[in-house]
Amino acid sequence: MCVVAHPDDECFAFGGALALYGERGVETYVVCLTDGQAATNRGDAASGEALGAMRRDEFRRSCEVFGL
Repeated sequence: MCVVAHPDDECFAFGGALALYGERGVETYVVCLTDGQAATNRGDAASGEALGAMRRDEFRRSCEVFGL
């Protein structure tokens, strides 16, 4: 189990290990404690709720890339 504070922390801090576990079929979970609404880089998001939804989707897709 990998616990991170923010969406994208799984990529920067643990990406290599998560990709290796996914490749090897190791049962692995990633828990993110926030949805990123407070980020200063807001992209195209018009509100905190929209930013949170965007960041949750990015987190989900990141885990899919790792095979988790």
